[in-house]
Amino acid sequence: EAIRQCVESAGRALVVLSGGSKVDDETVLQHTREIMQAGGSGVIFGRNVWQREWSEANAIIEQIKETLLANVRRTP
Repeated sequence: EAIRQCVESAGRALVVLSGGSKVDDETVLQHTREIMQAGGSGVIFGRNVWQREWSEANAIIEQIKETLLANVRRTP
């Protein structure tokens, strides 16, 4: 609800949210879904990507991308 209020109050401005502290994969993906479903324009993840082994980082990036694309809201 707080994210939705932030998005609504931003008007036409894009709202991009950061990832916060390091969490497990499912939490990263859940946060991504919640942000996008609330109308966010995107996400920024730091430690949730770069504090992983290379192959794990690539895997979570791919999952984040898929989650973003599955939840993007197209505007006319």
